[in-house]
Amino acid sequence: LMRPTSVYKAMLTDYHVGETCGADLTCKLRDWEAKAERPHLIIIGMTGDDKITSSNWPGANVVIHKPFNRKSLQEAFLHAISLQSQSSPASKSPFCLSEAHV
Repeated sequence: LMRPTSVYKAMLTDYHVGETCGADLTCKLRDWEAKAERPHLIIIGMTGDDKITSSNWPGANVVIHKPFNRKSLQEAFLHAISLQSQSSPASKSPFCLSEAHV
């Protein structure tokens, strides 16, 4: 899936992912990053569940709620990039885009 020569900078994932959940996925990815001494990916989580936020989705930089559009997704990426450039851990800088900007 991830070749050593490939460089991924961001991941967009749903909270309900097959047999696991987005929180488990991001925790596994953050553990792998730490063990492999890799830089943090930007992780944007998406969900239709209003109860899911950055504070209860560990490892996600940003959580956006469905439905969302291109503009709100772009805003989420820009916010995640600004958090990363400030070297703020995702868990300490929650951001939840709860409304789609239509």
